[in-house]
Amino acid sequence: MDRKANTVVPVHLTPIVASGYAPAISFYKDDGVLSISAGSTSITVEGQEFSYTGEKSLSLLAAEIKRALPNVDARPLMDVAPAAGSIFQAANDETPDGGTVLRYLGMSVQIQERTRIRLVKPHRDGPSAAWWARVNRGTLKTTYEGIRYTFGVPEYSSQSWSPKYGAPYKEYGGVEAEVIDDHKLRLPRTPILWPGPLTLYRNGKAMQPSVVEDVSSHNGIVYLNSPVALNDRILVDFVYEEENYVYKGVNLNPTLQHAPYLVDRFTVFYLVPHTSNAGLRNTTCIRHVIGDTLEGAISELAKGVTGQTPIVLLGAIRTRQVEDAVDVSVYDARRPGGGVKEDINAQKIESEAWFYADIGNYDGRPYPGNAVVIVRLPENVKTIFSEDQVQSKVRNHLALGVLPITDYE
Repeated sequence: MDRKANTVVPVHLTPIVASGYAPAISFYKDDGVLSISAGSTSITVEGQEFSYTGEKSLSLLAAEIKRALPNVDARPLMDVAPAAGSIFQAANDETPDGGTVLRYLGMSVQIQERTRIRLVKPHRDGPSAAWWARVNRGTLKTTYEGIRYTFGVPEYSSQSWSPKYGAPYKEYGGVEAEVIDDHKLRLPRTPILWPGPLTLYRNGKAMQPSVVEDVSSHNGIVYLNSPVALNDRILVDFVYEEENYVYKGVNLNPTLQHAPYLVDRFTVFYLVPHTSNAGLRNTTCIRHVIGDTLEGAISELAKGVTGQTPIVLLGAIRTRQVEDAVDVSVYDARRPGGGVKEDINAQKIESEAWFYADIGNYDGRPYPGNAVVIVRLPENVKTIFSEDQVQSKVRNHLALGVLPITDYE
């Protein structure tokens, strides 16, 4: 007689597509420049070939590479013994901390923990944006005083989704991207829907879509085929996947423009039941309380909760200063007679250091910090006024400390 297991673990198999391969092993090098390629039976690192077929696991392969190449750090990301042709390298594939990734051409199993409801930190949106805590979806059932309660996050489905793509995709626009280098940007939310809509704006002007060479969806890295300057302000509109519920009941950003009252305080998040077999039904289940200490916040929670209904504590978030005045380091970059010490890179200390008159520029005068304006005049003005007369008239219409640059057209 056939017997069925009384516990079924739901799983899915990752499809064999380029974006779905599981990461197998990552590589790092001290100077950041790494030569690596994957063949059908071996991996070539810095010109040396290492076989990966047979009974050799990725852990053993990583150890072998590190012994042979002390300046290369190889880290296994799964412990399998890959078959021939099962390791491959995708273009511009990196870990979040900059390692080169090789992926495993096989099926991976992911357990879907439907009982895992947990607190997730806010997205990395920067100091000017609101910081919203997130809650991972899940389901939890318990019996309390003879009543069966079900906990969940019903609010998740009521979020504002992309009108075009629907859940679980959200559109995010006008956000500033981090310029990593002249050909690489980092977006604050992941995973990114790619291929998908992605528009970049450089200093207020839309860039051509063709400027995007590739996107690392899970790392949030955008690779460009034309350079940008490190001081360019790059804004971006994109679509990303949101698997968590974004709780907007309290803004956790403690800056003066948002919620300064939260500095060094605790925000405790908890759940009330979604449903019960006694007829209870809540459509919004996530709540929070704030206290000066963790014990104080829990005490406030106890005051507002009756003993008739159970709750589930999700966790607490504390916002605090990471530095104080005593943590500030002072560097004296001056030298007698003016200017900056020769062994100090002034621009690393102050990005506008070369604008200071006492530093000096052999190739031209520094730009002042107030403003620089470009004055465009007809070419025939030169036949009426001398250059000194033109500059004198232009300066009469500008405030002190503003540098005019005259352009004839």
